[in-house]
Amino acid sequence: MKRKIHNLLLTALMLVTFVMAGFAQIQRDGTPPSVIFNYTSAIDALDYSPNVDVRSMMQEDEILAKQGVPERAGFVQPVGINMTSSGVWTRLPGNRMMWQVKLQASNAKALGVVFENFYLPDGAELYLYDENKTMIIGAFTSDNNNEDMLFSTHVLPGSVIWVEYVEPMNASGKVKPPYSEENSIISPSATIPPAFEVVSNYTPTGSFTVKELIYVYRDYIFNQTKDLGDSESCQVNINCSPVGDTYQSAKRGVARILFKEGASWYYCSGTLVNNTAQNGQPYFLTANHCGATASAADKNVWQFYFNYERPGCTNTGTPANNMITGCSMKATGGITGGTDFQLVLLNSNVPLAWNPYFNGWDRTTTASTAGASIHHPSGDAKKISTYLLH
Repeated sequence: MKRKIHNLLLTALMLVTFVMAGFAQIQRDGTPPSVIFNYTSAIDALDYSPNVDVRSMMQEDEILAKQGVPERAGFVQPVGINMTSSGVWTRLPGNRMMWQVKLQASNAKALGVVFENFYLPDGAELYLYDENKTMIIGAFTSDNNNEDMLFSTHVLPGSVIWVEYVEPMNASGKVKPPYSEENSIISPSATIPPAFEVVSNYTPTGSFTVKELIYVYRDYIFNQTKDLGDSESCQVNINCSPVGDTYQSAKRGVARILFKEGASWYYCSGTLVNNTAQNGQPYFLTANHCGATASAADKNVWQFYFNYERPGCTNTGTPANNMITGCSMKATGGITGGTDFQLVLLNSNVPLAWNPYFNGWDRTTTASTAGASIHHPSGDAKKISTYLLH
C-alpha cells in the first residue's frame, strides 16, 4: 500500500488522536518466589530521583498542547545497571537463584522499566512489582526475547519499583568461589549454598541491563477518583449507553499508546486495521504527529494498551487493560499533505483472548459527513464522540 495509503479512510471509525488492579502484558501466569516463600530482602533502594522541575515541564506541556503536540506522560530517567553490578542474589529451594533490585525515583506517579541486552533463558522468570506488592506483572519468560534485545514494562503506581528475576542455577549447578579467576570455568571445589543464603559471586545464565526508568508524572493510569484524562464533556465512555452501543465491535481495535520519542514519553491513540489478505497481521494506524520521527529503538519499546475502558458511564475506578510492547514503521504521511497518518506493525500478534477487532478502510477520497470518534484523549480511558456535518 505504501504511499497510496494516504487515500485511505476508515469507514467504521474516524480516528482522532490528541495529543490495575486488572491488567496484563503478554506474559505467562506466575508468582514471584518472594511471594511464594514470603521472603523479604533487606536491601536498600537505589535512588534515581530526577534533577528536573516537573512543574515547569507541565507548564511547558500546556503550551505545546496548543501547538498540537501529544500529551506528555513523563520522561526517561537513565539507570544503567545489570545483574552483576547491582542488586542481590539469593539461592532458593529447588536449586534456583533469585536476583532482586529496588529502584526509587522521588515524586513519580508511576514507574516502568526499559531493558536492553534482554535475554531470558528457558526456565527463567522476570517479575516487577510496586513497593507493597499490590500490583505485580510477570512472569516474563524466554517468550519475551526478541532480536533487538529491548523490552519495556507496564508502568506501576508509586515512586518505587522492584525487579525480581529467577533462573535455574547455572549449568554447573555451582556458585563460582571468590578465589576463581574472573573468567574461568567454575572449579570442582565450588559449593552449593543453602536455601535463602545471599550469594555475592553468582554468574547468571540470563542477562539484561536496566537501561532506564519510565518516570510518569501524570497519574491518569491509576487515579481511581477522577476522570482520568480530564476529557471534554463531549467525550463519553465507550460503554456508556446508548451512545456507544453501535460501536462495540469497532472499539475492540482501538488502543491507547504510551510512546517514547527521544527523552520523553507521550500518550496517543490508534487502531488495528485489516489488510486485503485478512490474515490478522497486527497493522496499527495512528497519527503522524504521534512519534513518527521516533527512532527504531524507541519504537521497539512503545506500549499499546488494549481494552483500556470503563464498564459504564461512571468515570471512577482503574480500568483493566492489556498491553503489547514494540512496533516498526511501515508508512507515514505528514499533516501538510492532509493525511497525518502513521502505519506501524506491532512486534507481537494480539492474543485472541483479548478479543481484538481489525477495523476496515477503503480508498474513498470523499470525507464522511457523519460518524464517531473512538480514542483515548489525553491518555484517558476509551471515549467516544459523534459528529454530524451540515
